[in-house]
Amino acid sequence: MAASNRVERIRFGPFDLSGTTGELLKEGVLVKLQPQPFHVLRLLVSRPGELVTREEIQEALWPNGTTVEFSQGLNFCIRQIRAALKDDPREPRFIETLPKRGYRFIAPVDATPSGETGLKPTEATSQVTVPRPQSRKWWLAVAGAAAILLLAVMGGTLGRGSSTKLNSVSKVSNVTTYPGDEREPSLSPDGNQVAFSWDGAKGGGRYIYVLQIGGQTPMQITRHDATESAEDGFPAWSPDGSQIVFLRRYGVDHAEIVIIPSAGGAERKVQAIGDVHQTPYPLFAWAPDGKQILFTGQVTEDSVYHYTLNLFSLETGGIKPFVLEGAGSPGDSSPAFSPDGQWLAFSRYTEIAKATLMVQKLGAGLVAQGAPRAVSGVGQGVPRSPSWSPDSKRVIFSSDGQILEWVLGGGIRVVDATGKSEFLSTVWQRDGHVRSITARDSSDSDIWRQDMDPATHTLFGKPARVAASTADEGVPRVSPDGRRLVFTSKRSNAPEVWIADANGENPQQLSHLNAYIASYPRWSPDSKQIAFHARLRDEGDAWIYIVDAYAGMLRRLKPGMTPSWSQDGKYLYGNTPIAGQIIRIRIADGQTERLFDGDAPVETLDGKRLLYAKTDGSGIYWRALEGDPAKNPEERIVDDYTRAPGAGFVPAHNGFFYVGYSSEGKPRAFKFYDTVRRRATEIGPFLGTAPAVSPDQRQLLYVVRNSSFDLVLTEFR
Repeated sequence: MAASNRVERIRFGPFDLSGTTGELLKEGVLVKLQPQPFHVLRLLVSRPGELVTREEIQEALWPNGTTVEFSQGLNFCIRQIRAALKDDPREPRFIETLPKRGYRFIAPVDATPSGETGLKPTEATSQVTVPRPQSRKWWLAVAGAAAILLLAVMGGTLGRGSSTKLNSVSKVSNVTTYPGDEREPSLSPDGNQVAFSWDGAKGGGRYIYVLQIGGQTPMQITRHDATESAEDGFPAWSPDGSQIVFLRRYGVDHAEIVIIPSAGGAERKVQAIGDVHQTPYPLFAWAPDGKQILFTGQVTEDSVYHYTLNLFSLETGGIKPFVLEGAGSPGDSSPAFSPDGQWLAFSRYTEIAKATLMVQKLGAGLVAQGAPRAVSGVGQGVPRSPSWSPDSKRVIFSSDGQILEWVLGGGIRVVDATGKSEFLSTVWQRDGHVRSITARDSSDSDIWRQDMDPATHTLFGKPARVAASTADEGVPRVSPDGRRLVFTSKRSNAPEVWIADANGENPQQLSHLNAYIASYPRWSPDSKQIAFHARLRDEGDAWIYIVDAYAGMLRRLKPGMTPSWSQDGKYLYGNTPIAGQIIRIRIADGQTERLFDGDAPVETLDGKRLLYAKTDGSGIYWRALEGDPAKNPEERIVDDYTRAPGAGFVPAHNGFFYVGYSSEGKPRAFKFYDTVRRRATEIGPFLGTAPAVSPDQRQLLYVVRNSSFDLVLTEFR
């Protein structure tokens, strides 16, 4: 077919659709439209007055027999097109729906064939009949070429715009208010859509959804077999907006990186990885040309895990480490490439809850040039979610619930502190305006109490809430004399140690550290003192503290975490600040000895053995304490336990209580392990984390989190 018969520019009403640039213009002004809706529109206007069946559209957009939610994807595309054209489906001017059959473009069309110069929008053009293809194969070839051209053009144009500094906040608005958790948002390159994970839809499970900003009903784009106990999260748009990469988690040590078209369709599994504990955000960064993805993985060495950055090529399928100088443990994450490809911003973790914002100079092929440098002035929060301005000179990121801006070679300033911002995503739009979307947490953790038969350890009766407030409470422990309860709470706006009567009444704040982290309070055997660990906002390491349970006198002991008392009250066990090695501290003089690899140690009630977990997998272990514990053999006595936030085990007479997990890494039941019979039995279904047991074994306490995240949009002038 002659080149002159190919249509390169189509005009209808006030609109011009350009096949050469992949753009839709209204009276010369660019109208934002994502690639797949643009593809559908081009198909319709190329055959004006004709029925374009749903099957033809499906073959053009979702080829190779893909049937994953085609109807939902097509409806989403049509809604976007109508929104761009301001076309009312009840009284259409452009697109007519033929129910269950397809769509017809009903407006007059003017076209400019190839080989001719496209006229300016103000100039007249003669009406040209758009040629009908001789076969569907001819049309699919043209459509496919147009789609490839569109992606190439959009990859070079999206993200361009003004790069003035962020001005004051002009508007804050809710994007979602659905039941459950909407989190990990990612704005599309044009800032008009958001991809996010959500667990509140019918049927349960966590999947990836896409929502038009200002819309009401999100489109679910991922699906998985519910029997796999998988969860989808951490979506990230490609630079041209055509694809989304995300993480599918199957358990605590198994996950896959997957890519899917942004309007739904066939998935491409990229790589199986071990899951990322204490997950940083974001996990993924697309290279500016959309040909590579930088992602965070995790490796474990000598029972200590650390993050690693890895580069995946979409062209070759190859994966290689992205090594940066000076990386330690836990490692590097939260990457973001600058649009010009000359810089990488990322977070460097020195411990689980401490990180520094770093920038790395890049050369050709995204190769690191020299050592990265730290950005000063961030404070004691954990910097996450960096996003570059179009001119590659500014970075927007979140830290300690605020949105901040850093200028390359300059300083840092707070640009928004209107609410606690988690999972930040920021986009500069073509007109220079800036949009940031975050997930804001309105969750609440409460302590609950359940009656238990001391002989059989079975649970009965109705649970009751203990020491309730609208703030977070956690990690409860009943004193050995059974008279008092210790727990952590944020009711003073910072995590602190609180104490109350055993029934939760008469709560009193015991610590006043204004700490960034305070957790793991544990009673001394005589019920007079409490050990806990905390990290202050102006310090790096977590420290173990001892506080008098009556006078409130505080003693700072040694760096460490997860403290527990020896049965004779002379020692504290714990972990090194970066988990992985168990330590024993003599309370009298603070002398510390390193014992062996492990985590969350606690003595059995007879003081003869030490129970502990491992940071790199499942199971509960023990060793005899006689002589040199490090030389005594290690024995794994429980297989169905997973070291996870809020887990733990509680020693009791002739055994201990713990949370049993399924093979997929999901908490399943409360259990009691009998150390005499050497077997575990279920005492009740899993109800919450951080289990605790009263000394008389008549009550089980646990923590329930009522999780609720909503997406909030912040717009800057």
